Amino acid sequence: MRVLTPLLALVLGIELAQAIPEIFPGGHALGEVVRSLAYALIGAVIFHWLIVEIPEQRRRRASYEFHRLTFETLLSAGPGLLFAYRLLSDVTGKAPLDVWDQDSVHARAKALAVEQPATMFGPRRTGLITTVVQIAVPRALTELSASSSYFHPDVSYALGTFPRHDGLRILQIERGPDGGIMWHRDVHITWELLEAARRLYAALRDTGAYAEIPLGQIRSEPGILVPLTHDVLHKDEGRK
Repeated sequence: MRVLTPLLALVLGIELAQAIPEIFPGGHALGEVVRSLAYALIGAVIFHWLIVEIPEQRRRRASYEFHRLTFETLLSAGPGLLFAYRLLSDVTGKAPLDVWDQDSVHARAKALAVEQPATMFGPRRTGLITTVVQIAVPRALTELSASSSYFHPDVSYALGTFPRHDGLRILQIERGPDGGIMWHRDVHITWELLEAARRLYAALRDTGAYAEIPLGQIRSEPGILVPLTHDVLHKDEGRK
């Protein structure tokens, strides 16, 4: 609808110029042609807005609302895996983890692999990552693909950059002799999903898809659910 402003200004200017004598021969006729074209364009813009834009916006809002839980799954995958890094860092008394620095996250994973390998990278962690990589993320992307035409192009692009369990950008889960995941594969998968979630978060925020972008919860201990925070996905809401 922003195109209406210059068109209306043009029409107003031509209407006001009707009272001015012709500056050059044929000027009045030229003004009539331009005015008619401007009115036609205004009608076309309004018609397009009523017939195309309003229904499309309605379908887009309905699609976002219908897939709220699915978007929450994708946005929570990376931060959910990162939560253990932050939690165990606090327990071990390490310096605050910089979740926006890949080297900092990598160094913390390497340290935890030495200090608490069974706690951090044991079979339970392997099961969690397997569920996220092979079930949760692929199913969420498959479900959203059916409605991708209704999403804003920036959102569709962000979804397309998510790493997948198949294809060239496959997320490989490498297990150790004890059934636990190798720490370097763990941190790679965590960072890839975290970066993908950040791109999706930014697209949803910038396009106004949700009044409040949905994030899930993580189970820190049996019976204790901790809400995931936005600071790991959006720098302006704090760095921790």
